[in-house]
Amino acid sequence: MENTTKTQGRRGKGLKFDQEWKDAVDRLPKHYRDEICAAIEAYQRDLTVIEVSEGVPRAIFMLIMPTIRRRYRARELRRLARERKTASSRSTKSAKSASVASAAAQSTLQPVDSACTQHPTPAPQT
Repeated sequence: MENTTKTQGRRGKGLKFDQEWKDAVDRLPKHYRDEICAAIEAYQRDLTVIEVSEGVPRAIFMLIMPTIRRRYRARELRRLARERKTASSRSTKSAKSASVASAAAQSTLQPVDSACTQHPTPAPQT
């Protein structure tokens, strides 16, 4: 289910909190709600596992963990792909500019012979 609300994290990045999770957590007593919300937010940020009380709160957290882990991994893969893409575009741009610069340098280093050179013509075969 993709009905999500976003909460602001420490780094300013919105964290997903699915509506299903919110409904499940809202049914818990207040002290459990705070504990499980803190655990979910910490796990979303950097996969840090905070100890959750045994029983229903831990069961809910354990059910939510795989979804968070999957989203975290997908986010990391997207970040790595962006880095590879920018690195490859930088290297191709620098390679193009380097090849143009080296071609220009070689053309300026070679002496230009203004006289026309004539190559010998082959003798006619009889």
